[in-house]
Amino acid sequence: LQECVDILLFLDYNSENGDGILTGKLYEYMFSGTQIWAIGKVNRASRIIEENDLGEVYGNDVEKIKKALKVLLVEKHPKKFSLELLTEKLRHYTRGYQAQRMLDCLNQN
Repeated sequence: LQECVDILLFLDYNSENGDGILTGKLYEYMFSGTQIWAIGKVNRASRIIEENDLGEVYGNDVEKIKKALKVLLVEKHPKKFSLELLTEKLRHYTRGYQAQRMLDCLNQN
């Protein structure tokens, strides 16, 4: 279903100590091929979306969100990402890559 929608909304934590929290939903969204809109306090999850050009980060800016929704309603053709390109671009976020890094660290000791 995440691949069939126009956009995915990622509602980020608004707490002061939520900067290091990365939910599993973020990873699902990242590999869906669908553009992500991050709304809420800008923190690590929002920066991952922005740094990897996976969508837009709006924070709590109501005017930017309204403008983006109007554009979406008119265009109705939001950008989709190639899954092959995403897999290469985001490979360091995969479980296999993370597991290999953990093994490498353990083998160093």
